[in-house]
Amino acid sequence: MSLQTRYSPEDDIVLIASSEKGEGSCDVEGHYWTTVVLPFGGGYKPVALEIMFVSDLMPLGANEGYSADTDTLLIGQGKGAALVEENDDLTAYWHPEDGPDDLSLVAVALRNASKHLAPVIAKPAR
Repeated sequence: MSLQTRYSPEDDIVLIASSEKGEGSCDVEGHYWTTVVLPFGGGYKPVALEIMFVSDLMPLGANEGYSADTDTLLIGQGKGAALVEENDDLTAYWHPEDGPDDLSLVAVALRNASKHLAPVIAKPAR
């Protein structure tokens, strides 16, 4: 399975999605512009990632959550996550909030970030 990227320059939103259908979503704590879409029927595996105001993350090299060595963008704090769920180039990090069955999304990582964010990177400056 591969992820597809759609970018709306007018709204400055990028959607990176798998072919799996999603129904629920969670925002990364402290990062109101980042939403992870969860699979239909429940579960914690990310099926899509939506980033609003994505130009604020550019250039990637200036973003403290970006590693040029691995071409990975980490949004949030993934350290100490109790549950890590991967789906292609998306990884969601979960931590218990009020108990083991009440998980909170604490971070999301996008591997091959420059490939997925290429439409945003190539956007002409205003």
